[in-house]
Amino acid sequence: ATGEADQYAAQRIFLRSIGVQIGDAPKVDYNGIQIVPGPAVVLKPDFACCPGELKTKFPTPEKVKISPRSTLVVRGSDVTIESLDLDGCLVIDVDRGETALVKDLVVKNEGWVQTPVRDSDDEVIRMRGFKIERKDQKYIEIKADPNLPKEAAEKAVDDDTSVVNEDAAYEVEDSFCGVNFGASKKPGDGSECSICTIL
Repeated sequence: ATGEADQYAAQRIFLRSIGVQIGDAPKVDYNGIQIVPGPAVVLKPDFACCPGELKTKFPTPEKVKISPRSTLVVRGSDVTIESLDLDGCLVIDVDRGETALVKDLVVKNEGWVQTPVRDSDDEVIRMRGFKIERKDQKYIEIKADPNLPKEAAEKAVDDDTSVVNEDAAYEVEDSFCGVNFGASKKPGDGSECSICTIL
């Protein structure tokens, strides 16, 4: 449970650092281990493969609000989230070559709930200490046109311009689990990659 919670926490730190309104849920106890369960944010690598890309994916982060009990899952290289008020679960699943713009979207539902489990025949659930009850969610899905000619489909992939400007700077003052996240503001000192780095 702690490893999974750490991944969610890292995403919250990244989103908070660019101005997204996102808090932490109260601590819970799973089999004697205390963790912060959410919000559970899963950003797939094709959406944002490093923190530096988030400023492009969330161009107006002050207009994005995610409640402590929420779950956000995003897949798709050309997804942009301009304004969102999320209190529940939202899953965005967009095929490569397709475009999605989230704007003025309000989502409120029962969401996905983590329920403590003391014992289970499922090894994964035993290790986690909880199971996920998917009570309700808003699902946004955009699939590639299956009738699109192969050449056109390949061009759509080749024309993908979702990569962030490599000159963008990224810096987070917070630390998490003893690892500091951020990018050097002094190019050439050997500590930075093109967008961000883990120091």
